[in-house]
Amino acid sequence: MLNPVKRDLNEGLKAKQDIARKETIQRVELAIKELHEEGSEVTTKRLMERTGLSRSTFGKPHVVEVLKSHNIGRYKSRKIVNAGGNEHMISYLQKEIDKYNKENEKLKALLDKRDITILRLESNLQDSVQQCEVLRGEVMRIYQKATNRGIELD
Repeated sequence: MLNPVKRDLNEGLKAKQDIARKETIQRVELAIKELHEEGSEVTTKRLMERTGLSRSTFGKPHVVEVLKSHNIGRYKSRKIVNAGGNEHMISYLQKEIDKYNKENEKLKALLDKRDITILRLESNLQDSVQQCEVLRGEVMRIYQKATNRGIELD
């Protein structure tokens, strides 16, 4: 059999928790009202700042219900766009997509031309570097011959 004192404690604790929940709901409701009156966007972060409550409090069922009822935070109602009757908008957007796809293709072609030009220039650079090495070798050979014959080139 349960001890009657414990049952009274539990009832007292439940009553205290119920009062705390109601106070929390009142604080959140008041903060929402104040933010609306100020013309500010009502966000969970602003509600936390205004009420002094922790983020975890805003995940509790009694607070979530308040947030849902006011469409706040992740509980904002989402607007669903009905495609029916928007043929003009769909047509316009399709033309825009086509325009950007054509522009994208032109840019890809330009990029391909640029890549080919870069490859050609790199090849020419390698050829020029090889020619320079050959000429440097020739200069060294001429310098050695001149030094061997007693001619000073400096």
